[in-house]
Amino acid sequence: MDSKETARKLNSLIQLDADAVAAYDQAIEHIDETGIREQLERYRDDHKRHISALSEAVKGLGEDPVKPKKDFAGFVIEGFTRIRSIGGAQGALKAMETNERLTNKRYADATKWSGLDPKVHEIIQTNYEDERKHLTYLEKTLGHKVDVDRYAHA
Repeated sequence: MDSKETARKLNSLIQLDADAVAAYDQAIEHIDETGIREQLERYRDDHKRHISALSEAVKGLGEDPVKPKKDFAGFVIEGFTRIRSIGGAQGALKAMETNERLTNKRYADATKWSGLDPKVHEIIQTNYEDERKHLTYLEKTLGHKVDVDRYAHA
């Protein structure tokens, strides 16, 4: 994969993480329980860190990182989270679980991209491990069976 194609794919992950930050912001507004709110704030901050690491990787390829903006998917994700969050903490957590399933799938796919520089692959793998932790927490908190490995084999 050439540097332009790699940058394009990394930029799609940057946008995905930016959409996740916006969704977490929506969900956090509806969480009154301090421990859960603080956990979601940490996960939002993970997504911000992902954006930073991926942006540096794009720059390292000699390309410009995307400036995240609300695209159609972002509007859908944020809107879905806002609507579900109206139901309080349970709705907000269910919305974030759905969002994290999408993010896990996208990162699982990214770990299989061929021809990546090992440092770039390491960034993607580290971010994916964060995503798996996010989904595991949400599923445990909601009382669901946890099987985050399903995305690695999809």
